[in-house]
This record gives sequence, structure tokens and C-alpha cells, in this order.
Amino acid sequence: GLLLPAVAPGAPATLTAAAGNNAASLKWTAPTVTGDSPITGYRIERSGDGASWAFVETRPASARSRTVSGLANGSTYHFRVAAVNASGTGDWSTVAVVTLPSARVVDAGRRHTCAIRIDRRVVCWGQN
Repeated sequence: GLLLPAVAPGAPATLTAAAGNNAASLKWTAPTVTGDSPITGYRIERSGDGASWAFVETRPASARSRTVSGLANGSTYHFRVAAVNASGTGDWSTVAVVTLPSARVVDAGRRHTCAIRIDRRVVCWGQN
């Protein structure tokens, strides 16, 4: 019989990252090319410099988002996602870069949220 080469999935079509308090919210779309078998999951990696990458986790095939917590406010992070199938890990998405806020968010009750900025000024928002 004829043996065909294994084909991993293509890159996820889009990846976005939104900054949060000590966290980044990632969203991606499935690749248009799934390879020679169904997608079994998505591999997420992060970097502080865009050159040296560290594994974050693998998400299930149905996932299209993930909030990555435990990050440092005031820092910049690079993220990338790749689809995985039985043939292996596919191409990486374009890199999404996000800088987390420098302020520390504190709870000011049920109606207000306040943040203490690096310059020590307090900024609050919410209902009066």
C-alpha cells in the first residue's frame, strides 16, 4: 500500500490577548487546515521576550480561549497557540503581545473599583 506522510494542523487563524489584573485573556480561532486527523487540543506557550518560549498548558479541542493567571502586573508577555492532532503539533499562530497594567486593583466595595497607580495616585470607577 501507499504510505502518506503525516500532516499536522495548520496555524490557528487568529490569536488575541487582553490584559487583566495579574492575568491575560487569550482567544483564538481554529485553523482552516486540520491536517490528516481531527484536532485533539491546543498548545499554549508564553514568553517574556518573544524569543525564549515556555509551555503553559494544553487545552481541549473544543477550547477557543483561556485566561492565563499568575502573571506580573507591569510586565509584557508574548503568547502563541498551536493546534495538535494525532500527527503532532501544527504551526504556531501569530504572536499576541500584551502589557499588563502597572496598577494594583483593590476592592472598594460593591459599587466601586479602585486602582493604586505606580505614581501612588488612586483611580476609582463605578456607580456613585
